[in-house]
Amino acid sequence: GWETGGNATTTDARSVLPLLAERGLKLYPFPPPPAEAAPNVAIQRLGAPQSTAGGETIEVSVALENTNPGPVRGGLTLQQGGKVVWQQGVTLAPGVSLFSHSLSLSDSGLIPLHATFTPDSPREDAIPQDNQATAWVSVAPMEKVLLLSARAQDNRYLEKVLSNRGLGVTAVDLTAKPAPVPSPESFSAVILNNVAMDKLPPALISGLDDYVRKGGGLIMVGGEESLGLGGYKGTPIEKALPVTLLPPQKDEPHTAMMLVIDKSGSMRRENKLLYAVAGARAMARNLKDTDLLGVVGFDQEPFVVVPLEYLGKIRNDIDDRLDRLKASGGTFLLPALEEAKRQLERHYATRKHIVILTDGETGGSGSSYLDLITAMHDEEKITISTIAVGEEPNLRLLSRLAEYGGGAFHHTTDPSTLPDLSLDELEDKGEEKTMVEKELTPIPHRDSPLLKGLDDRPLPPVKGYVEAEVKEGARLDIGLRADGKRPPLLASWSYGQGKAVAFTSDANGRWSAPWVSWEGFSKFWSQVVRWSLPEVKPKESHFAVELGHNETGLLIDLFSYGASEEGRAATAKVSGPAGSSAAFPLERLAPGHYQGMYATTKAGDYRVEVTVPSGEKLGPLGYTLPPLHPREVPQPQPNLPLLETLAQATGGSVNPDVATLVPPTGPPEQQPLLPYLIPLAMALYFIELLLRRVV
Repeated sequence: GWETGGNATTTDARSVLPLLAERGLKLYPFPPPPAEAAPNVAIQRLGAPQSTAGGETIEVSVALENTNPGPVRGGLTLQQGGKVVWQQGVTLAPGVSLFSHSLSLSDSGLIPLHATFTPDSPREDAIPQDNQATAWVSVAPMEKVLLLSARAQDNRYLEKVLSNRGLGVTAVDLTAKPAPVPSPESFSAVILNNVAMDKLPPALISGLDDYVRKGGGLIMVGGEESLGLGGYKGTPIEKALPVTLLPPQKDEPHTAMMLVIDKSGSMRRENKLLYAVAGARAMARNLKDTDLLGVVGFDQEPFVVVPLEYLGKIRNDIDDRLDRLKASGGTFLLPALEEAKRQLERHYATRKHIVILTDGETGGSGSSYLDLITAMHDEEKITISTIAVGEEPNLRLLSRLAEYGGGAFHHTTDPSTLPDLSLDELEDKGEEKTMVEKELTPIPHRDSPLLKGLDDRPLPPVKGYVEAEVKEGARLDIGLRADGKRPPLLASWSYGQGKAVAFTSDANGRWSAPWVSWEGFSKFWSQVVRWSLPEVKPKESHFAVELGHNETGLLIDLFSYGASEEGRAATAKVSGPAGSSAAFPLERLAPGHYQGMYATTKAGDYRVEVTVPSGEKLGPLGYTLPPLHPREVPQPQPNLPLLETLAQATGGSVNPDVATLVPPTGPPEQQPLLPYLIPLAMALYFIELLLRRVV
């Protein structure tokens, strides 16, 4: 018999049963009294998939066991490649607790995930070495996406959210010089983000249809330079889209005009200020009641003469307000421009325009002006024209302001021409439009794969879109509630072997400001783009590899599920710390089960590649061999089922009595004791007499 709790440490006790049977030995286990559980917390398992695609979200689980009689508090940390990606305070009840965390892996290759538990009180954790665990995930390279736009700021939101979602984004600003466009064949999808067709290279225009037919993804994002407004009507690119583009229509412009007039002392000469005011009055007479007009005068400081308002409301007050302009002071244009920008930002108009009229130096640095003008033009779609009068103005800067602002530059030495020049700025031939600018409510399609997890909640409104019609055979993923119609906001379809998507609003915040601030914005665009990517059917694998360890080394188990085992032997290649490596065959233990061991006791990271009998390579896989720590932690209860199994298998029993352990060897015999007792009594009598004499 032997005393044991029956709790395995490094080997299975059942493995010695054949040897005991061969020698005819019986087992008589004596379980010890139940021991108190050691005050310990251990990470039992860090769970993660062996492999995933770059950018995909995986679920990581951590199982912790608390053998303390009460709850234990501490911190649980998850690291990816040495960087903390999740940290949480936890309270562990006695027993096993399970925690999970969703994680997106953007790096490719073998990625280590390391979990650590730190108790608030070290006295509650007898073995700190088992407070950590490492799992490895083999991450395939991420999908690559080509993002094209006419302006860099149009890409700022999409580039960020798609990159954060694990896509490899190459963003190209087609107005940059030079702006080489990579071949789409190097990418899984192409996104045309508010870019007119005439900005695209001819080779890309002619090749995109074929690119999608052969399996590529195409996404067109709306805006004032996209879809029908971008010149794509009747082109091969339209053929690949899930929507029919509507031809541009003339739309009567709705103008917001800001006059920025120099009122410095020099404007008194030659009646320049009087002619400038006459030009402002002429503008007011020629604008419609539905147009907006505002006037800002400036010397060293800006002075709002006429706040930007509809002409129908202020027409009768214009003359009196303009009479307040009096020439005096110096010249500083920049604050007046900033005020004009603020006025225009408060109102909607199809055309926002600023006219600057000055006869002197502008003051301030040229770069400050150009930065402001560029932001106004690119972000607010404000155009700027400049009128320089006389011989003193900063002609170079004023001409550049008009160039950067997308307007016209006028220079005159005759102040009497100012009214006519001002009227020239009113000319607008009308813009070709198929866009609608008003707030609309999106209506999602409940079964759209592009809206998975997003169709159970209201979608944010959009403030504008480009009109189009869903083609027959395409799917309307999101419609818009617009005057009894249901125009598409999002449509998709399969085209040849590829897929195409059209989003008729923008993604730069002009029409989509509620979307940009929406918590689902990142998930929405990630799902739209990923849906368009070529479908890579996962290679059916008939094999699985399990890695583990014991006290002598790293264990490798290969399981075959229905695959042919003919061919070469299964082999494994292991690379470990300090450059150690070995290649060896795996032993076939049973049909479909191979096993091998890499003998080592050195803690560290190991890389494993397995070659199956057919020659297919599996992996690489990773495994971290932890440092050695005490083999057996006292358990609260002995493993009685195992002890009973072992005893019964050998013919023994648990907790046997003495009679069982020392059986009788024959029938009992009776022997008389009298021959022994008489001599003993006589000896005791004489000893007593002797003791009396001595005393």
